[in-house]
Amino acid sequence: MTDTDRRSANDLLDLKVRRRTRIGLVSGGLGAYWMQFPDLLPQLQDSARYVTSKSSNLYDVRHRAV
Repeated sequence: MTDTDRRSANDLLDLKVRRRTRIGLVSGGLGAYWMQFPDLLPQLQDSARYVTSKSSNLYDVRHRAV
């Protein structure tokens, strides 16, 4: 056997750098209801920020509010 035959696959193949998993977070509601529930929008915004902050350690999070 030659030295080439004894090399591992990692030595022979280029390692591929993987990008972080990307996830999308969409938060929103129907505008007609915001006046009926004045505390709902701030609560929704806080919840979206919380989920984004907890998930951003593991994933590339894209958040859109609608």
